[in-house]
Amino acid sequence: MSLMLNGTGVSRGIAIGRVRLLHEIQPRVVASHIRPGELNQEIKRVTSAMHAVITELRELESKLKNKVPAEIMAFFDSHLLMLEDQTLSQPVIELIRKNQYVSEWALAVHRDNLVAMFANIEDPYLRQRAEDVENVIAKVLHELSGNKQSKAKPDDEYVVVTQNLAPADVIEHQHDGMRGLVCTHGGKMSHAAIVARSLRIPAITGAHPALDLLHEGDEVIVDGATGMVVASPDARSLEHYRRVQRSERKRTRELKALRDKPARTRDNVQIELLANVDTPADATEARRLGAEGIGLFRSEALYLNRDDLPDEREQLGIYRRLLRSMHGRPVTLRTMDIWPGMSHGLPQHLPVPEHPALGLRGIRLCLTHPEIFEPQLRAMLRASTTGPIRILLPMISNVTEVLAARTMIERIRRELIDSKRDVAPDIQVGVLIEVPAAALISRMFVPHVDFLAIGTNDLVQYTLAVDREDDEVQYLYDPLHPAVLQLISDVIATGKRADKPVILCGELASDPRVCRLLLGLGLRHLSVHPSSLLEVKDAILRTDISKIASRARKALGCESRGRMERLLDRLIDHD
Repeated sequence: MSLMLNGTGVSRGIAIGRVRLLHEIQPRVVASHIRPGELNQEIKRVTSAMHAVITELRELESKLKNKVPAEIMAFFDSHLLMLEDQTLSQPVIELIRKNQYVSEWALAVHRDNLVAMFANIEDPYLRQRAEDVENVIAKVLHELSGNKQSKAKPDDEYVVVTQNLAPADVIEHQHDGMRGLVCTHGGKMSHAAIVARSLRIPAITGAHPALDLLHEGDEVIVDGATGMVVASPDARSLEHYRRVQRSERKRTRELKALRDKPARTRDNVQIELLANVDTPADATEARRLGAEGIGLFRSEALYLNRDDLPDEREQLGIYRRLLRSMHGRPVTLRTMDIWPGMSHGLPQHLPVPEHPALGLRGIRLCLTHPEIFEPQLRAMLRASTTGPIRILLPMISNVTEVLAARTMIERIRRELIDSKRDVAPDIQVGVLIEVPAAALISRMFVPHVDFLAIGTNDLVQYTLAVDREDDEVQYLYDPLHPAVLQLISDVIATGKRADKPVILCGELASDPRVCRLLLGLGLRHLSVHPSSLLEVKDAILRTDISKIASRARKALGCESRGRMERLLDRLIDHD
């Protein structure tokens, strides 16, 4: 008899295989102490384990670097940097030295302290950095215990069912034969989900009872689009999903042929299709897939997992590499959206906000502490001679913030020129509309900026007062809520009247059906995850905006998600 489980689909596609259960991704640790005279031996034991994991990751990175998309190799760098950084090792050694803890217990204590720090971060993307900590320390703990996960047989095709999975493990399991991934925890922004999407591995998160109800060796079907897991499927179900698999493989081959085609609709409307990235490697992959530029580079990643701030020279090198990787295409650099308590890089005397999402973050922190902000602006302006850049200001809520930031940018530009530093003559500055107040007064911003960008992930959360990572209120998280769509539509209309580009960033535009709706509402600039570029381009190429615009406007009055789904289906009917 078949068993069906539901979770959240985070990577589309169909996988069919036998269950492989991974129960203890994070090894269990018992509080214990070393015996007298074992201090030096214990310190050597933990440092040796860290070096062994570094060697293992470097070997895996070397083996896979030409076989997987460049955008996900950054996870290796992130984990290696953490293992090589004294921010991780030194507190563990101090716990062993001061409290006589065994290595496992010292690692577990330090892990829990770091995870607690990240738990206070409101931004879902940055909060996922706690996964890096847990994944890295889990690997060291496995090394200390001598318990290595057994490899699958070479010809096995299996579905991993687990609590969560480290990025390197997702990659390694794929090469061992993993065809699908089911996680009991995590969300769309978990690292396992990001890597699964990049590798086109069907994946589901939030399938809470999966570890209890599924058994080793069970045959299962994973539908990454609907979030459905079918265990012990009957012959009819198997045949249906195999047909879907064959159809998807054919579509993947067809999408590859679109890489070099311009993103132009059937009625000859040119759309600017950009990519969201976090590293120069991401940008290289985006360019390979046909991105016309970078619509969002999240610079705050430079500030995490370190005990000092990145200086001007370090940032300049990264921005230049990013610009070179895009070969003259425009790059939008978002200034740092960080706050005290989320990063060791910020000065320790800054008070940690009780509610970070509503506190001193983003542009608010930058303007309050110019000594932190100015090195970043100097690096961005100096990098402007390497390629065309746009500077994007996050968390804007009023015009005064825009004017203050532009004044600072202009002052630094003049100082650089006076000191014989080259700066591009025309650098565009825009604001990220992610606070409902900013959306409501977007018309007030346009005289002072060169473009507008819409950050849908935060805009949805702030508008609906719903944390998209909180399972208890997921039923309320609706990016297509009429209030959200009305704000987006208003900002698009504001940009059109002022002849200023409006770029939509975030997850919303990555769904081809929603992309078509947004085009009908007047959107002409989209920035999506690199793995979604070709599917979104295909939707653009199939769209005749003149035929769907009036129907798309009806979305602003949809009273229920059911009516919205029917409207989206009707938009597809115009193919």
